[in-house]
Amino acid sequence: HFAPLDAVRYFEWISRGLSKEGILKYIGEVQSIFRWQRDYSDRIAQVAREEDCDCLPLRDTFVNYKGSDDLMCVDGIHPSEKGHILMAEKAIDELLRLNLGLEEQPPALA
Repeated sequence: HFAPLDAVRYFEWISRGLSKEGILKYIGEVQSIFRWQRDYSDRIAQVAREEDCDCLPLRDTFVNYKGSDDLMCVDGIHPSEKGHILMAEKAIDELLRLNLGLEEQPPALA
């Protein structure tokens, strides 16, 4: 499922040149963006479980990473280079866990 977005950064990015007050009137508060995206991500994981489909736990990987502020780009929704490396490491770890024949370990996150 999805890496968590940074609601404040994302709100600042998408509201550039727009009425922040107007947007907040509609969405309530900035953190509601985080909760909506989290709930959507959780639903994806739920459907994957129901369909017996593997799903990468990227959200947990990002949330549990120390120093996670630099894992996202300035827009608050797209992973940075460091975030993409973390995602790749998690994907490789999961593939190894599933015994899909990968022999190399992921590179260490710099």
